[in-house]
Amino acid sequence: MELLGERPAWSMNGSEALSSIDSIDAEIARLETARLPYVARVDETGHAEELGARNTAELLAFRYRMDPRKAHATVRLALALPKYAAVADALPDPAVAVPVPDGTDDTLPPEVLLRPEQMGVIVSMLEKVPATVPVEALRVAEEELVKLGRNMSPAELRKAAQRARDLLDQDGPEPDEQKAYARERLNLIPDEHGVRIS
Repeated sequence: MELLGERPAWSMNGSEALSSIDSIDAEIARLETARLPYVARVDETGHAEELGARNTAELLAFRYRMDPRKAHATVRLALALPKYAAVADALPDPAVAVPVPDGTDDTLPPEVLLRPEQMGVIVSMLEKVPATVPVEALRVAEEELVKLGRNMSPAELRKAAQRARDLLDQDGPEPDEQKAYARERLNLIPDEHGVRIS
């Protein structure tokens, strides 16, 4: 199978095959990024509901045989991305096609700073930060996480993002009084000297 016009994999040495993987990976990241504004537009227009789906995520899951969790995450990210300039700037440019490798340095694929999965980690964390956090602090956290994303896997970046969120929201979430009330109990246990309370 030949992708991006390169030679068949069986005819390549290891270095050439790795160069092809680099280009294919960069192209996948570019195409996943290119898809996001279209997903947002389908959601904004309500077209999924016109076609009989409950929402855009359900349409994506059915039409493209996506895992429902991934479909929901894709819609959330597509809608949230315009709010985060540093993240958007670090994603591959959807308008720039990835060059086909030919074994020379002239055809190296563009460096991909963030892949959509890493972007998802950062945006998900930023979306959970309370509105009481100053915009400037949120912007700094976003920029720092983008820098970390250059060298971290999504799992590592998730830990860093959680730590950043904890630093931004040092008070933590507001306690849910109903849950706290539901956990309260008073036990009266009869014993030989009367009643024991716990």
